[in-house]
Amino acid sequence: MDASLSDLTTLALVVASTTGALGALARIKARSIWDAAKETKANIAEKLVFDTLDIDEAAVCLSKLAFSSHDERAYTPIEVLGAYVIKERVKRHLAALFAGVVAGPGIVDEDKEEEERRKTVVAAQELGGHVEELGRTFERAWKLSSDDEVCSSLSFDAEDADSEIRALLVALSLYRQLFSDAHNDGCGLFSSSLLSPPPSPSNKASVERGCMLLSLRKVLGSRVFEDEAICLEDTRDRVVDMIVDVERRERGSPMP
Repeated sequence: MDASLSDLTTLALVVASTTGALGALARIKARSIWDAAKETKANIAEKLVFDTLDIDEAAVCLSKLAFSSHDERAYTPIEVLGAYVIKERVKRHLAALFAGVVAGPGIVDEDKEEEERRKTVVAAQELGGHVEELGRTFERAWKLSSDDEVCSSLSFDAEDADSEIRALLVALSLYRQLFSDAHNDGCGLFSSSLLSPPPSPSNKASVERGCMLLSLRKVLGSRVFEDEAICLEDTRDRVVDMIVDVERRERGSPMP
């Protein structure tokens, strides 16, 4: 009976972990087994692993992952790697969404990005469990037009995501609610209905808005916004400037 993709990838990863005098030969053998696994029938999640990681990268990645699952079933090594790759993709997708919402269209090739987002969601569904829930949360943040619904889902589902993904989800949702009418004027400046003279700071809506602004400022301090791989530093600084502008206007508004 032919070995399954899971068996081949597991064997390749075990062989790749060999050290000492046989280490070099083991790595050659591991690459051969990994390449053989790539030729077998694979689902989307597995294909994403092969497209993202070679055997050396996969072995190093797996050795560093402290994978803990809330699911009852055990995950195979290729599934652990799949979960890692999916999370990294979700992080990049959310970064692109956030940058696009702040700076406007044209940041990414929307057709290509949408295809990649769909692939990520399907891959998450294949793995099931908490990874599937993460995929569903991302899909809602991507597709839903109602920010209230997105925030409602985040309060529960995002607890299973890692802190960087959660920070991006929260930042995206809060920005959409606070600056829903903001737009780029072509000179790097923004205008929004929120930036018009605010209502009395004593009313409930203003207090809630102040709490949301504070939450957005706090979440923008997450290290994910300094990740050079997703290039969000300028976007973050732009949003911080908008928050400061709103706060300055509110401080200068007359009391009732």
